[in-house]
Amino acid sequence: MAEVAQVLGISQPTVRAWIEAGVLKPRVSANPVRVDVLSLAAVKRALELLREHGHDRNLLIAVMRVLRDRAVLAGEGVREGFDDVTAGRLVPLSDVLDEIATTSRETKRSKSS
Repeated sequence: MAEVAQVLGISQPTVRAWIEAGVLKPRVSANPVRVDVLSLAAVKRALELLREHGHDRNLLIAVMRVLRDRAVLAGEGVREGFDDVTAGRLVPLSDVLDEIATTSRETKRSKSS
């Protein structure tokens, strides 16, 4: 626990709190509690990013947000979406909204008939 605190630059009670919050993942069946190295690396990168930008308050919530956002960006379809934008394959939002509105009006008309 002391090593994790030192690596992250936080206190041991903070490490315990982050384990309880699920930000740091404990290794299964480790006694005393040990932190999974991949979890530690992800949290360390998030902390470095936050501190690089001068963010040093409410770190638990900020780290949780960074990790959540990274998970979303790694999700299925996201990379393809960015690739579409980069390649210029775009559909104006107004066209999509018009299509949704038209479909919605047609659905309401068919239900009321």
